[in-house]
Amino acid sequence: SLVRGRRGADGFLAYRVDFAFHEREAEFVADVKSLMARYFGCTGWQRQDARSHGVSLSFKSRGAYEFFLQTIGRGAQHKRLPPWMLELPDKHIAELLRGHWRGDGSASRQGFVVHSVSAELIEQVRLLMMRFGILASQWKRAPSAHRASVLHGKTVRATADLHALSVYGVNAERF
Repeated sequence: SLVRGRRGADGFLAYRVDFAFHEREAEFVADVKSLMARYFGCTGWQRQDARSHGVSLSFKSRGAYEFFLQTIGRGAQHKRLPPWMLELPDKHIAELLRGHWRGDGSASRQGFVVHSVSAELIEQVRLLMMRFGILASQWKRAPSAHRASVLHGKTVRATADLHALSVYGVNAERF
């Protein structure tokens, strides 16, 4: 579902389940709020950061916390999909891919790219895309090749390889 895809892309765990969005992603914020209420019975709270244009959703739910910890993992480099999720029906896989792309993807005139610091998650996403006949080129960028960013006056440097899938041409049309 979209929540599993978003959790795989943008969520993190720390005694609660958190999701991060850009302020222009109001529809996705509403989707996650609705799905968390439906499946875990929790409402959570929302914070907005005017400087970064970010929106954070936080949910205190032991059930949601345990579900995401057991199914997706802890820490961006260790995210992965459990085996049972890879065997879901195509309609659910399509939602999972859509959610991951919305969270960690981007579009250009040429096609689409999805990113993760988890090599295992990127490989799983590639295999799921192949179920729909979507071929992607896979690549990685070492931390030394990343450009540092400045966020709220602090320099942020990459500490892990960035893994990505690029989808172009007829494959992008299928995506």
